[in-house]
Amino acid sequence: MMMSMSPMVRQGYGHGPGSSGGVSPGPGGGGIPVTPITPMIMQQHHQQQQIVATQPPGGSVSLALLIDFIVQKTYNELTVMADLLPRKTDMERKHDIFSFSSRTRLLATRLLALVKWASSAAKVDKSVHIMSFLEKQSMLFTDTADVLAKIARETLVHARLPNFHVPAAVEVLTTGTYNRLPTCIRERIVPPDPITGIEKKNTLNKLNQVIQHRLVSAILPVQMRNLKIEHGRVTFHVENEFEVSLTVLGDSPNIPWKIIEIEILVEDKDIGDGMSLVHPLQVSFLHQLAQGRLETSLSPLRELYETLHTFAQSLQLEVLYTQALKLCRERLGDYLIIEEYSIGQSLVLGYWNELSSHDPKAELGYRISVSVDCSDIAQPLGVTHQPLLPVEEAVQTIEGLRTNQLEKMLIQTVYLRSKSRLVELSKEIEIYLGVKPVISGSPAVLNISILMPCLPSEQLVVTVNIHTGGFLVNVPQFETSPPIVKDIAHMLNSPTPEMTKFKSLISQLRYWITERRCEKTLQHLPASAADGITLLKWEENPILSKIGPHRLTIKFQKHPYAILIVEFLEKEECMREMEYFFHLIMVKKASADENEELSLGSSSGSAAPKFYLRPVNILPLDTFAATHGPFTAIDEPESNDLTIGGKRKLSASISLGAEISPEPKKQKNPPYFIPELAHIVAMCDERLPFALLAHELSSRGVIHGGCIAEANGTCLSIPIFRFLTNSSGIPERLIRKLHLRLESAFIRSQVQIKGFKTWNLELKFGNSGLDIPGISNPVNYVFEMALSSEDHIPKLLDSIMDHWLGIARMFMLLEKSKWLTRLFQQGVVGIKSFTWNNFTLFYGPGKIARANFMYSLNDKCYKVYFGKTDFASKALSPPIIRQAQGPWRPFV
Repeated sequence: MMMSMSPMVRQGYGHGPGSSGGVSPGPGGGGIPVTPITPMIMQQHHQQQQIVATQPPGGSVSLALLIDFIVQKTYNELTVMADLLPRKTDMERKHDIFSFSSRTRLLATRLLALVKWASSAAKVDKSVHIMSFLEKQSMLFTDTADVLAKIARETLVHARLPNFHVPAAVEVLTTGTYNRLPTCIRERIVPPDPITGIEKKNTLNKLNQVIQHRLVSAILPVQMRNLKIEHGRVTFHVENEFEVSLTVLGDSPNIPWKIIEIEILVEDKDIGDGMSLVHPLQVSFLHQLAQGRLETSLSPLRELYETLHTFAQSLQLEVLYTQALKLCRERLGDYLIIEEYSIGQSLVLGYWNELSSHDPKAELGYRISVSVDCSDIAQPLGVTHQPLLPVEEAVQTIEGLRTNQLEKMLIQTVYLRSKSRLVELSKEIEIYLGVKPVISGSPAVLNISILMPCLPSEQLVVTVNIHTGGFLVNVPQFETSPPIVKDIAHMLNSPTPEMTKFKSLISQLRYWITERRCEKTLQHLPASAADGITLLKWEENPILSKIGPHRLTIKFQKHPYAILIVEFLEKEECMREMEYFFHLIMVKKASADENEELSLGSSSGSAAPKFYLRPVNILPLDTFAATHGPFTAIDEPESNDLTIGGKRKLSASISLGAEISPEPKKQKNPPYFIPELAHIVAMCDERLPFALLAHELSSRGVIHGGCIAEANGTCLSIPIFRFLTNSSGIPERLIRKLHLRLESAFIRSQVQIKGFKTWNLELKFGNSGLDIPGISNPVNYVFEMALSSEDHIPKLLDSIMDHWLGIARMFMLLEKSKWLTRLFQQGVVGIKSFTWNNFTLFYGPGKIARANFMYSLNDKCYKVYFGKTDFASKALSPPIIRQAQGPWRPFV
């Protein structure tokens, strides 16, 4: 039975002759369709049997799967314990941990025992495979018998062919179609033909008309008047809140509105990163809620607006609250306080808490409140300020609310508050100081001109601290602000500021800036400010005692024996203008204990004593006279008007009586530069050596004309009218005769090419009675100008007097018997060069010999140098030098 197959069975599998492949004829020529048993079905059944056979025998599982199950179970229990243990008490946690440890340990012990057993169970495994193979073979035989029995009892009994549908086959074969299908197939499966584009356009136009009619007859909120009707829908746009699209599904007035789309326009550019703040699920819920109210409300559009408007306002407040939290956490800290936040109702913020304690106008503190209008819920969010702001200023703060930017709204509010405080301060300053400050910039800055003229960087800048509300004071010109600025800030921030004290502090600041201007002016001059100089007997001196406390002591770098004191005072008619007074003081070093006069170059060998300066001579300087010398151009008023015949031609505006404001005079120097100080310092530096020299000349009996400016103010000089007449070894009669021949004598200072200064003595003699070539040429002597001191000037005068003595000696030599004039006229000698301190003669055959006569100042004697001319023969004897001992009389 298992090895062979009967014809009936073969017919069931479709392998017998005349098999029709799926139905067996039944009695009466009919048949019931049955599932054919094909080789594919048999192959699938065989594969399923193989899968079952390859699985472990019944009740067994693989070791890897078992370990995986144990690991997953342990991990699952640990995860559950990690979530539940923090909520339990300490005793419950200990109990759960102990139970888990016990269970896991027992399970791990069993797994270890099983693994040890499985490592030595090779024979058992082999037996299991044999039993599995035998069970597989037995199952195949059993299944084959069962299938054959089922075919014989069930399938083959009803295996008959059905009656053929000849009419349908004929219709299909002849016409190619079949028209006898049920009509329900067409109605349910085949789609209808689409409408044309013209029909669609007409339908949408008709729907637009229906929507317009519905809107005209409905109650439409004012806030929803911004609408657009197109493509069969109406779109309402409410700025910064929402946008909703509606349509109707018919022309009946009872058909409710249908919401197509809702878009929430509330956004947060700072935190949201441009993403939508509303989740799609929230939009879907809002869609359903609004649609439900549209279908039941008597005023559907108003109900729709209130629903979406309430949601948008609540979202706006939430966005502002989130921004406030971020500002407090990241930047502002305690400077911004969230005093109250009611969800969907209001947000109250506080700022400038330190200022609220002593500001009488802000007893309740500085606050800004963003809230819903309880009287009219349809209104947008409103902003309320405490203390109240003017209406036009309060409107400016709403700009930040329209864009949901809390920081922008706070910045605008603080700006308006700061500007208001500065305006009040500006009015008080204008009353007490008579100066109109200028408010500019954002944040607002109050600029107060301390001096006139005043650089923008020298102005006193007052601004408001945006965090605390207090005043900040600064002078931008100086990196380190003076202590006076701190006192001004402390006074302005006091609960009761005293403007009289403020006026005094401004005056001190004005003097301080003026002193810095003086130091700036002295930067490129040979002088510097000296704060450490102490003058003895200051109060006893009638001139020094009148000098006020606002002064600056200036020391000269080249003249340590003189100092210049600059006193600056405010002008009574204009406090912002300064008036300068100068005092030139000649000083000497002196000890404060012993009050002994010391030379400027002396020093003590023991411990260095403390030296003070003792005033010797005090000279108040007239500013106008010092700055307007004999060659100074007179200032003339400039006039741009054309003059005809000496009369000013009036312009049309003047003839009509129009008022013309004078043009501001252009400053020649920057405001920080003080021309009077620079001019006087330069004048003193240049004239002090001449003053010492003139004093020394007078003390020695030399008659001079004092320091004068010559050559249109190009240089200074001292004209000398008469030198000393009593010279040792020279008759006074001869000295007077030499003075008669002296036409002019000047002592000047000159700047050499390399930049250093020298003294220049110029002597010019007349040619009266001496017919000698070159005798009228001026004689110039150059002396080095060292550091101006009491030691240098006497040495200079000694050198000048020595040169004058040398000229007198040479003059005495020429006056002896007129020998030089007589020999020159006779042609015995020729004069190559002649100056009043030496002269050179040619003599001998062909004038080839040379003799140079001079008076040596160092050796105090005459010297003669003999030599040859340049064109003489080289065979001549070398030059001979003869020095006269005692009185020398070459020609008598």
